[in-house]
Amino acid sequence: MVRQTEHVIMDETAMRRALTRIAHEILERNKGFENCMLVGIRTRGIYLASRVAERIREIEGIPAPVGEIDITKYRDDRAGRARKPRLPRSAEASCRSRARS
Repeated sequence: MVRQTEHVIMDETAMRRALTRIAHEILERNKGFENCMLVGIRTRGIYLASRVAERIREIEGIPAPVGEIDITKYRDDRAGRARKPRLPRSAEASCRSRARS
């Protein structure tokens, strides 16, 4: 029997430090956080965006808006899912009729 060992990649302190670095990098590259928003890819990306937003709020003292996006329909690594988004039939017909005009 092969024995598996656990390896901790990042502990709580290292994770907090990494999130702080990410927040600082975002603030530096954007010269603050005015007119910015963090968007997390559903599901786990939302948690990451929220944690970075919390760090930005602690650093800048302003709220950092957080949004989410669901890319489920557009994934190409899931069997049975279309690679390209499909328009509803009514929209397809509308596009075809405009192209003929």
